[in-house]
Amino acid sequence: MVSHDRFRRRGPEELLPDPCLSPLFAPDKVGDRSVFGASARGYRRRGLPATGRRRGSDPHRPHVRGHAPARAAGRGDPPARALGLRSLYGLAARSRRPRRARRRPDAGALHHEPIHPSGGVLDAEDWAAVAELCERHDLWLIYNAAMERILYDRRPYLHPAGLPGMRDRTLTVGSVSKEYRMIGWRVGWVVGPAAVLADVAKVGIYNVVTGVGIGQPGALAALTAADEAANVAASVERWERRREAVLEALRNYPVRPAAGGWSLLVDTRPMGLTARELQGRLLARAGVAATPMDAWGGPEAEYRLRLVFSNEPVARLRTLGDRFARIL
Repeated sequence: MVSHDRFRRRGPEELLPDPCLSPLFAPDKVGDRSVFGASARGYRRRGLPATGRRRGSDPHRPHVRGHAPARAAGRGDPPARALGLRSLYGLAARSRRPRRARRRPDAGALHHEPIHPSGGVLDAEDWAAVAELCERHDLWLIYNAAMERILYDRRPYLHPAGLPGMRDRTLTVGSVSKEYRMIGWRVGWVVGPAAVLADVAKVGIYNVVTGVGIGQPGALAALTAADEAANVAASVERWERRREAVLEALRNYPVRPAAGGWSLLVDTRPMGLTARELQGRLLARAGVAATPMDAWGGPEAEYRLRLVFSNEPVARLRTLGDRFARIL
């Protein structure tokens, strides 16, 4: 991310065209009919400020990009480091500790909601703590929203840009890969303040593979479908049934229930095994493919095993208890 001082001054109403866009879907040609216009309309339907118009007065507008992770560059100050992808979930308690505020306009926090791979979800109090800390230390919040509506147990949909003071410091990175089950299409977008999106476009030029022509109209069709919201809701219900099947099958094992997303974690320490040891047994003797989290880092990662239930039938998920019992 480029410092505020280096933003190209083109006026708050202008959005620079992205060279990574297919000419067929360039902003100058299709305006609100483009993927970035459709993504903005989706956020407006959910009560958030966004516009997909080429010109206008609203500073929160989207910029389409090929699919790639967003990046936030800081200078290593403690507040920025403390807001890493894994540590952000525990912000509620830590943010109440007194800290010396520093002005770091080029520092940022990265967050994925629901948190992957645990399926953790921040509640309103957690988000208030995140907003307070971002404002106190003048941080950008780069928000990975690719799974933001995959929520269980009737949890409310919350978006950080809707919080006081967060509208002009939140960059929302969206994608059709997760909620729309279009993993191979590799099309996404960034929604944020117009003043910074010119520099987001520059990052995209050097870090993103151009989205192919067929991918962008495919993403547009998903975003603008008449049953878009109902389709996502039906998928969430299906994933929630699969999560329930896993929790029921492994009710006698130390499983951490997921509040959203499509994976959850098993704590292997009470079994006397590392996650990698359990993974090896499950694969060789029970026909279960799981992922040890030791490569993800953190003090407990060695004892965290990920189970993904996104595309498994409920009937097969119900056999997990027997399969675990077979190797323990």
